Amino acid sequence: MEQRRREPGRAHGCLVSCLVAVLLWSVATAQLRYSISEEVNEGTVVGNVAKDLGLDKNTLRERKYRIVSSNADPLFHVNQNDGILYVSRKIDREEVCERTSTCIMNLKTVLENPLEVHYVGVEVLDINDHSPSFPDEVKIMEISESVLPGVRIPLQPARDADGGPFSVQQYKLSSNDHFRVEVKDKGEDDSGTPSLSSNVTVNVFILDQNDNAPVILYPVSSNSSAEGVEEIPRNVNAGHLVTKVRAYDADIGYNGWLLFSLQEVTDHSLFGLDRYTGQIRTLRSFTETDEAEHKLLILVKDNGNVSLSATATVIVKVVEPKEAFAASDVKSSTKADEDNNVTFYLMITVGSVSALFLVSIIVLISMQCSKSTDYTSKYLPEPNYDGTLCHSIQYRSGDKRYMLVGPRMSIGSTIAPGSHANTLMLPDRRGISGEREI
Repeated sequence: MEQRRREPGRAHGCLVSCLVAVLLWSVATAQLRYSISEEVNEGTVVGNVAKDLGLDKNTLRERKYRIVSSNADPLFHVNQNDGILYVSRKIDREEVCERTSTCIMNLKTVLENPLEVHYVGVEVLDINDHSPSFPDEVKIMEISESVLPGVRIPLQPARDADGGPFSVQQYKLSSNDHFRVEVKDKGEDDSGTPSLSSNVTVNVFILDQNDNAPVILYPVSSNSSAEGVEEIPRNVNAGHLVTKVRAYDADIGYNGWLLFSLQEVTDHSLFGLDRYTGQIRTLRSFTETDEAEHKLLILVKDNGNVSLSATATVIVKVVEPKEAFAASDVKSSTKADEDNNVTFYLMITVGSVSALFLVSIIVLISMQCSKSTDYTSKYLPEPNYDGTLCHSIQYRSGDKRYMLVGPRMSIGSTIAPGSHANTLMLPDRRGISGEREI
């Protein structure tokens, strides 16, 4: 019985002890809560701790009121004269509270004699002081030209050291007709004011696909089929150029490289094909037993992973030299007609340029003549002018010098003695006295 009575007593005592401990912990951890913005200047007031805790500020210095911190460079300090909490240095929220939505700094303050502990919480509020950034300034992407609309191509997201409404809110793409950017809906845009931003250059390379088959340019018959007929003399030697198969491929790079091969040939010993140029040449001279007509089937294929191809047919007719010369004369006459046409148009061009040059010369001469006429007309008297050229005669009389200006005198004309008609008196600059007889 005694044991049973002791057990409820012990339980009651434990309960009382727990309640006391909780009360003491509540008193010890009773906190004040302040808030400041990050990056405030050193010495900014956080709050009056002594007043808010009901402490006597006159005893703070005696009781050595202080903040207990293991940090050699604390963020806050308390003034023992007035009990006010100050900022010791600038606080970067992203440095002290990395990747946390709420940044609270818990400070332990102590009073001695008697010992008294108080906890103060300071919440550091975020400001928009960091710009978002991408991992790379330039992003290179490669996509196939055959990619279907709507295909999603992931991009590495931007990072922002700020949190909450100051973190990355939206992405925008420069205007273009080929791409658009999609992001998960983050709700209403509540970013900083002014908002900060950064950009990344995305270089998209469109990779060529082998989606175009080779097209035969020569030979092409009148019905647009890749067939042609070539005539060569029977007496040609080995290495004679019969013809050249021409083709092109709209693809680029390796997909546009073409290779030529002989698929069918009447006599493999007679003709050879260059696999890169498409040239068909004779391998040996013809003999009397060789056939007069040969059919060559040429395969043209590109260099894609799954190659595409086209075929051309060349009929080679071996003729006697006279017939070959006649055929060559027809070709040469056609060539001559083309050359004559080119020469005709060239002559017209040269003639036009020459005529234009001649007209320009005539116009320049006319302009020079008109200027000369205008100049002389200022000095030649128009009335009673008999058309004779002007002349001048200089003479000296005493210490004066004269110049006679006027039309050439006709036979029998006289000048009255002592008269200075048609004369211009000139100053004597040579300092020579005397007269010159005329």
